[in-house]
Amino acid sequence: MTEPDEDETPRESERARERDDQQANRGALGRVTAHMLALEASDRAWDDARIMHREPLLRTIAEQLMKSASAISAHIADGYGRRSPRDRIRFYEYALTENGEAETWYRNGRHVLPPDVVEERIARLTSIRRLVLTMIKRERGGGGWNDPKGPPNRR
Repeated sequence: MTEPDEDETPRESERARERDDQQANRGALGRVTAHMLALEASDRAWDDARIMHREPLLRTIAEQLMKSASAISAHIADGYGRRSPRDRIRFYEYALTENGEAETWYRNGRHVLPPDVVEERIARLTSIRRLVLTMIKRERGGGGWNDPKGPPNRR
């Protein structure tokens, strides 16, 4: 269980407890770091989208941010539950697409969000992207899509 940090706000402490509870109840998916980070990114995007939504010119962008940020973890979870490597890779690639969109929406929101917030959110999305790319690489296992035996890690 995560211990509250003395620098954490009560809301951050509550999120940490919720994350620990979710992780305990999610089984194997709760141990997938990319998925857990994506869930946290979605939670933070909610707060950021509310700020962005107050600016009339950013209302559509705020909605798009929420759609893309929440879809990242959904696609990772969907891919994780698939049986074939091709299906897993396909959904992980969807997660990468949504991840890129969320990063773009954050860059558009920089006019109303504090610079340190935008920087932290993009850094988190970058971490998620790297983890998902590693997941895809492992699924491909060097065997490639055209190898009739499948990737070496699935033989």
